[in-house]
Amino acid sequence: MQNYECLFYFHAEDCELVELKITGLGPDIPLSKVYHWIFLNTLSDEVMKLTFKSMNKSAERQLRSFSEGHLAFNTVEAELTMKKNAFQFEVRDPKVLSEKAKTLIEKFLSQLA
Repeated sequence: MQNYECLFYFHAEDCELVELKITGLGPDIPLSKVYHWIFLNTLSDEVMKLTFKSMNKSAERQLRSFSEGHLAFNTVEAELTMKKNAFQFEVRDPKVLSEKAKTLIEKFLSQLA
């Protein structure tokens, strides 16, 4: 399995969102292979990679744009809007992932290999 660092971790009752940085890759690897935003459905065990488009930051919050939707967050809460669905998350320490998140991340990483 590939080694990774979790950069952002957002938690809700039935889903989680993380940004992963794959570590130990060579210097010439494209950033799209190093950084991954993944949506984890903890009820169905589904893992969906979001397609990153852009990022922006203001004094109050950070913004990420994906092909699938938009994410806005600060140090306390986050909102992910995808098509007609909006998900509210609390911001958590990215060094302390839930066991379910770890399992689903391992599933995602195994598909990258």
